[in-house]
Amino acid sequence: MAHNLNSTQLHKLCLAHTQYPKPTGFNPSYGTAGFRSLAERLPCTVYRCGLLMAARSMAVGGTTGVVVTASHNPAQDNGVKLVEPSGYMLQQTWEAHANRLAQCDDDASLQSCLQDIFTSEAIAAGAPARVLLACDSRPSSPALLAAAAAGVQALGGVAVDCGLLTTPQLHWQLRRLNQGLPWALEYYFTTMAGAYQQLVAGTQPLGQGLIVDCANGIGATHLQTLSQHLQQSGFVMTAKCTGDGILNSSCGADFIQKERQMPHTFDQVPQGSRCASLDGDADRLVYFTQQDGTFQLFDGDKIAVLAALLVRDILNDLQLPAESIKVS
Repeated sequence: MAHNLNSTQLHKLCLAHTQYPKPTGFNPSYGTAGFRSLAERLPCTVYRCGLLMAARSMAVGGTTGVVVTASHNPAQDNGVKLVEPSGYMLQQTWEAHANRLAQCDDDASLQSCLQDIFTSEAIAAGAPARVLLACDSRPSSPALLAAAAAGVQALGGVAVDCGLLTTPQLHWQLRRLNQGLPWALEYYFTTMAGAYQQLVAGTQPLGQGLIVDCANGIGATHLQTLSQHLQQSGFVMTAKCTGDGILNSSCGADFIQKERQMPHTFDQVPQGSRCASLDGDADRLVYFTQQDGTFQLFDGDKIAVLAALLVRDILNDLQLPAESIKVS
């Protein structure tokens, strides 16, 4: 089994790399699930992430994923998140490969680094590769998505453009695809709605809807589609900050978490309303309300406690013997 890059791959690598030169002095570092910076600096980095995830696909024999997004960062930033076939973040041992590849200064060092990855991971140079690509709604995202596709194709891989998606949607689609299950976006909405219907079966209607701050991001469109599926369960969601303002500016989950105040378009929202906030790529969620002028935040820790209390109540209702309950 040959682990050396072949002449065709090297030729494509050189041609593609000339289109995505690394900015002088720019040395990106792998952070939360990927890289983030000013969008204008990132074409080279995202191109190399395309290379990396094509190589990862070859190594594991499954489809991998790339999401172009900077999550809760300002609109002028962008980034890239790398996803395993399982739907989880990139395996930790490959983060070092990502860093080395992103920081190569020239063609020679890039080829050498990539060859080292193929050798150390025992990747067959002719193995098939497929990578799902998606992006958020930032103006810079389509061009960066094209850079990721160029990286995948430079190694002979297949780049599947899934278009404008939230980060959780790409993770979900990728996991389903690799499990051999239906993974089209329509199944995402029916699966989520079905899970909600199962969760609330036998309970009383809430009697109040949910007002959602969509951070002027990609979550807006998809949340409104999900809302249509949930209406048959009697659950009503109203989307605000749906794109008429600046991404993550005075809105979004990070703003709510840090500033402890209502989003800028919520001035007419009645006191005591149930509210929630997404971030720019809809992979972060907080709940909040305002009562008698007092802002109340329900962040991840409080949500986890509420979930634990729900499980406790369900177990109490089942009246199971204590020795039959195991936590793992």
